[in-house]
Amino acid sequence: MQLLHIDSSVLGPYSASRALSAEIVARQVALHPGINVIHRDLAADAALHLSSAHLAAWQGGTVQDAALGADLAKGGAYLEELLAADIIVIGAPMYNFSIPSQLKAWIDRVVVAGKTFRYGASGAEGLLSKTKKVFIASSRGNVYTAGSPAAALEHHESYLTGVLEHPETAARVFDIGGPEVLTYLQIMHIMAEELHLRRRVIIPVPVLTPLLSSYWIHLVTPLSKDIARPLAEGLKNPVVAREDSITEIIPQELLTVRQAIKAARSKTADGQVETSWSMAGPIEGDPHWAGGTVFQDVREVQINAPPHAVFQAVSLLGGDHGWYSAKYLWTIRGWMDRLVGGPGIRRGRLHPDRLGYGEALDFWRVVGIERDKSLVLRAEMKLPGVAVLEFCIEPCGSAACKLKQNAKFQPKGLLGILYWYSVLPFHHFVFRGMLEGIKTQAEKFAKGDERPTPHEVPEPSL
Repeated sequence: MQLLHIDSSVLGPYSASRALSAEIVARQVALHPGINVIHRDLAADAALHLSSAHLAAWQGGTVQDAALGADLAKGGAYLEELLAADIIVIGAPMYNFSIPSQLKAWIDRVVVAGKTFRYGASGAEGLLSKTKKVFIASSRGNVYTAGSPAAALEHHESYLTGVLEHPETAARVFDIGGPEVLTYLQIMHIMAEELHLRRRVIIPVPVLTPLLSSYWIHLVTPLSKDIARPLAEGLKNPVVAREDSITEIIPQELLTVRQAIKAARSKTADGQVETSWSMAGPIEGDPHWAGGTVFQDVREVQINAPPHAVFQAVSLLGGDHGWYSAKYLWTIRGWMDRLVGGPGIRRGRLHPDRLGYGEALDFWRVVGIERDKSLVLRAEMKLPGVAVLEFCIEPCGSAACKLKQNAKFQPKGLLGILYWYSVLPFHHFVFRGMLEGIKTQAEKFAKGDERPTPHEVPEPSL
């Protein structure tokens, strides 16, 4: 028995469709011990898009280009794998209202007349065995159900099911829901109970205003307005599962809302969350005005601790731990940022004592990390310029090192220059106190008064 697993998302470990497809594969492996799994990562090893040279080769033309020859061989392997597979699992995110181009290139190789379909009296007819099972792990960032505002833009699942024409999935979309139907009001009360908060007072309003709602959510919760607005707009769309036939294909225990909340909170408390909404957003490169004046505030401190202890102390910055000093100044700056549309400091961090490349850290983002050597943070707060905070660890013998802290700011225009000089007097309280706090914490780690995390810090993934 053979299972063909196709992934097409370009997001790697941050992909929702990859996580879904992996769960489906794991379930099928558990149901069919000994099944042979073939995994194709189309984002890592994509086929070429079709060209006139491909068409000529398929019609018997001579292949002289080595790259074309290799691609034709790859397409042949795609087709053989599809024909041999008893179960097919496809991870398919929605990009620009359709499937990724890498997945389209794969489909172009396996939809072959005389092999997987033929033309009959009533049109195209599928030739694949009717016993094959096909699972599509679909992910998209909006609601495209019938009757929704974006329904006309759905060219994703409808295309895939149309191409596959499997008896169980053709022209169908499976609803995945829980065992209960609740209103948003009931869910809010359950969430408050699980967070040990008093019962929420809910004031209904006669109209839905997604824009105003998104700004209010942005102000009173860690969620940004950019993420909150589509969530608020989605409230007008029905999201109750209409049927449960998927439970016959993938049987499993369904969690209630309360159970799901408890499971999520348990993972958060244990530091087992792999991805978070706070990780969303681009990792900026050089600004378009790069090359101008850069203001710097450089400080350093000698620490009687080895580099790994110092790095661990630096890695505790942000989140519930704070920034080692001037908590009230960080709080005020966070609220100021929220008021002008920035993320503020309530965004927190993914793991309580471990950092990874690309992760959000309050209103900073990790843009450089080298274990026991350096950490680079880039500010995502609303600023008239670009701010970067660097930490460099220089060993001084086997049990001591020097920690260098460099706060850089590249102003954008006169307003940026004025901003730098207006906050400069506060740097002594903020950055000097931060260095002293890191030193104290690192020396505690070195003396064994406290133990650093045993987990490895992830290296940057490109």
